Amino acid sequence: PKAKEFIFVPLNINDSHWTLVACDVRRKNFPNYGTVRMASTKKEDAYLRLTNVRNALAAMCHDKAMLTWPTIVGKCPLQRKDANIPASPPYGVGGDCGLHVLLTARHIANDNRMSSSTYTSADAKALRAEIC
Repeated sequence: PKAKEFIFVPLNINDSHWTLVACDVRRKNFPNYGTVRMASTKKEDAYLRLTNVRNALAAMCHDKAMLTWPTIVGKCPLQRKDANIPASPPYGVGGDCGLHVLLTARHIANDNRMSSSTYTSADAKALRAEIC
């Protein structure tokens, strides 16, 4: 069987926003696939939450080396210059960040390259109908 390359962790921030943490086993890092820009205080909070996720996964996997893997917090992937982080489309005004997290995880898991047009609001509506 193919080794798992990602461990996906949907993370709720202050009961108002969902973001996706993906433990990238191949690249040995923990990117945050957020969809909005964050103020510096929110970045600090997100970094702490992401570090807690990393520490918990390292403990569950009995892998102390994971504790050294970097956490990546900042702008949404489309705004990053880091080539190791695939781009994910931002959701539109009034969009649903929870559906965005699910669509992003699906595309990453299927090893699809992502861009700003990978999925649209129509895809989000279709996914909502699929799961509801």
